Amino acid sequence: MKSTASHHQAIATPGKGLRVTAHADDGTVEGVEWTGDANWVVGVQWHPERMFGDAAAERLFADLVAAGRRSRNTGGTEELASSRREGAGNFSVLAF
Repeated sequence: MKSTASHHQAIATPGKGLRVTAHADDGTVEGVEWTGDANWVVGVQWHPERMFGDAAAERLFADLVAAGRRSRNTGGTEELASSRREGAGNFSVLAF
């Protein structure tokens, strides 16, 4: 998948409960997923909203919507935030 990443910061070491799921050719971490519990949390360091027509980017949004619907149906809480914790760089974090 070609991404729309343009960044100068990246995760050096993923935090506890995060699994690296995407990286650039140079090894830069481009995506992480939460493994700590059943919540749906995905962090990406690219701009899928700029990738209209890209199947992988559209799937990311479809999964976000599906997770939101599941959360609403089960009484869960929703969060959509941009993470700027130390070491996180400029990741978009989509979480339900």
